[in-house]
Amino acid sequence: MSTSSISSSIPPPAPLKLGSNVAADWERFRSEWQNYEIATDLESANGKKRATVLLACIGSAAHSVFRSFKFQNADDRSDISKIIEAFDRYCIGETNITYERYVFNQRIQQAGESIEDYVADLRKLAKTCQFEQLEDSLVRDRIVVGIRDETTRRRLLQQKKLTLADAIDVCKASEATSRRLRTMTGADEVDALNKTITTSSRGRRSASKGRGHPGRAPSASRRCAYCDRQHVGQKESCPAYGQTCRSCNKANHFAKVCKSKPTIQRQVCDLQNEELLTLGNGDKVRAYCHLNVNGKSVHFMLDCGATVNVLPLVDASTVNANLTAMRPAAARLTMFDGTELKTLGMLTAMVEHPLYSLRFVKPY
Repeated sequence: MSTSSISSSIPPPAPLKLGSNVAADWERFRSEWQNYEIATDLESANGKKRATVLLACIGSAAHSVFRSFKFQNADDRSDISKIIEAFDRYCIGETNITYERYVFNQRIQQAGESIEDYVADLRKLAKTCQFEQLEDSLVRDRIVVGIRDETTRRRLLQQKKLTLADAIDVCKASEATSRRLRTMTGADEVDALNKTITTSSRGRRSASKGRGHPGRAPSASRRCAYCDRQHVGQKESCPAYGQTCRSCNKANHFAKVCKSKPTIQRQVCDLQNEELLTLGNGDKVRAYCHLNVNGKSVHFMLDCGATVNVLPLVDASTVNANLTAMRPAAARLTMFDGTELKTLGMLTAMVEHPLYSLRFVKPY
């Protein structure tokens, strides 16, 4: 087969996409274009032909962008190096570097993701961050921080002069060792799990007892006690791992499988004046009566659940002119929701029918 026939069988790069991540798309297109030029011996052709082929491969959307570019000289529109520089300015120059670095620094290894896939994505994200000479060291740091295995992270931190290549090798070796161990001990673990479930069911105990290890998940043939779903038997595969229960606020399980007693939510009401410290019944009906306090008729709302008797300032002034009997409160009052009720003081008054003494306090 001739060289020309081989070149004609090589597919050109896919057109340039101008989506939300235009910088990464341009990096992809430029890399594929460089490989295409080498494979088809196009790099030895004159600059005008290379520019023509590039614009033919780049796609209609990107070609429309090219037509809007302003060049210093008319000949620059046929110079492939000038065209690539213009697209660099357009695609990468429009990138928000701060946001790109934020995305990079938030990237962690996902459950079930291999170290190779994780590193490949970190390298891709780093290309739009303009780290320059620091790129390898920052990718290395992101690997150490973002990997899921704590034992491997400890090994990486123990090395004083850790390079990116060293970090990748350690992670790959640890991943391969874990995979071999799972293969060697998989059958024994399944047998042990079946025995535990059988013993627990006979003893009327749950197989998932021991909330100190919420990451333990059952085999794929059984539902997980922490997420109520089926998944492989590693805690990292459980979607509830690392989450907070909305029912008990504890970690590593969902509310739908929560076994804690539901927390009683206390309702806090905005109470005013005589409604303070009252307990309403289900039908919202309240009982009132008139009592003579120091010979003055006062309209009361009856509440058998209140532990103190409260008078508004206007009623307290009526039953005791100028509040001459007022003295400091002897105790601190607490509402049913735990908040403190501020008072002006307390006084003793004579209440008729039946005849007995009551102490009244006045809130602010």
